[in-house]
Amino acid sequence: EKVMLSLAECFSNRGYIVDLLVCKMKGALLETIPSNVTVIPLAPSPALSSNIYALCVGKTSLSDMASLWYRVRKVPFTFRYLRAISRYIIENRPAGLLAALPKSSVNAVLAKHISGVSTRILVGVHANHTFLFRDGGEAHMRGLVKSIYPRADVLVAVSHGVASDIASIISVDREKVTTIYNPIPGLDISKRSIEPAGHPWLDSGTIPVILGIGRFSAEKNFPFLLRAFAMVHSKRPVRLVL
Repeated sequence: EKVMLSLAECFSNRGYIVDLLVCKMKGALLETIPSNVTVIPLAPSPALSSNIYALCVGKTSLSDMASLWYRVRKVPFTFRYLRAISRYIIENRPAGLLAALPKSSVNAVLAKHISGVSTRILVGVHANHTFLFRDGGEAHMRGLVKSIYPRADVLVAVSHGVASDIASIISVDREKVTTIYNPIPGLDISKRSIEPAGHPWLDSGTIPVILGIGRFSAEKNFPFLLRAFAMVHSKRPVRLVL
């Protein structure tokens, strides 16, 4: 979500008109939405009718839909915002629509198919989906991702490894997935870099500190970092912050 907000602000600063489609107006990042971005709240549709809409109008395969229902063991909420996204595309005709998470990306691709407009759909892949489907609670999305992601106009991954992983999962040539690293807001980091950290390990500068940043999840592989740190720590003073 932070990456999407950074991109939205940068695009707007360069003169592009940017709308941010929001499913739920809540969360820790709500107050950090850039002022030069227009927020478009999306209205949800009933879950059952949304699934029928995705199946009949969006041409979602029956096998993928059956797999989704089987895995979640209830009426899935996956397509509740599909009508709203389709309506937005038809009414506003944006040049492009950028989606990042599996559910929003699937809905974006289907919305273009339903609307029949020329809007280009860019699907951003921000995580290793092999781990995401296995350990990240997104296993129910595997069939939909495999069948719908190839219909996107552009596929962009945040690293070469993520690009190779998604290309393998959805059975497309690796060359069809572009790699663009996550943006780093340099000005904000530069300002914060001169502020005191407020911790003796970081302020003293006497012993090197290794900083590991990321979710404590399988794809981040923190055990690998811990083993490497143990090797270094056995030979010289060093500290680790996760």
